[in-house]
Amino acid sequence: MVADVIDFEDVKGQVSQWIQRQEVTRWIRKTFMQFLRSFKDETGASVYEERIREMCANNKQSLEITFTHLSSKYPTIAIWLAEEPSLMLPVLNEVALEVTLELFPDYYMIHSIIFARIKDLPVEDQLRDLRMVHMNSLIKIRGVVTKRTGVFPEYSKIFYRCSCGDIKGPIYHSNAHEGKQFLGQCVVCQSNGPFTVDEVNTVYRNYQKMTI
Repeated sequence: MVADVIDFEDVKGQVSQWIQRQEVTRWIRKTFMQFLRSFKDETGASVYEERIREMCANNKQSLEITFTHLSSKYPTIAIWLAEEPSLMLPVLNEVALEVTLELFPDYYMIHSIIFARIKDLPVEDQLRDLRMVHMNSLIKIRGVVTKRTGVFPEYSKIFYRCSCGDIKGPIYHSNAHEGKQFLGQCVVCQSNGPFTVDEVNTVYRNYQKMTI
């Protein structure tokens, strides 16, 4: 019996549901991996291999993906990315890490996540033109930042270390500063802090060390 051949680019139903099917997700992974491995510039140089090397040389974890590169090779992947970035980006992040580890097998010791950052969308929207239809879609806007706050990591489980060495936790919270209210005094030395996020036991995303 000959198995049915699925045309993965022929969406059945809603895009959001289609791309979450296991076989479609596998196809997205395979296709994006091929893109990262094979896309070359006009001189024949491997664009994304060079970007990965540059990223790793600077101990970074963001791999810039030029949208027009992707759309020229695999327009369906680019369209799905623009329409459902929240579903597509985690898959692209996993592939970006996998390809990075092919070139630098020990890089997971520096970063356990590689983020695919999308740039150079061909269409630029104006802030005043944004509507509900743009919700959850990938858009490009231009503006001037007039005020900014610090960028804080997100945690799923936090442990804190006192200056005496005692470890407090776990505290299940996404923000280390807000988790401060649950600490109280150290049961060993009765200190009120400061307590440092214990990086060995804490489960986090985008970790950076901080003292509170």
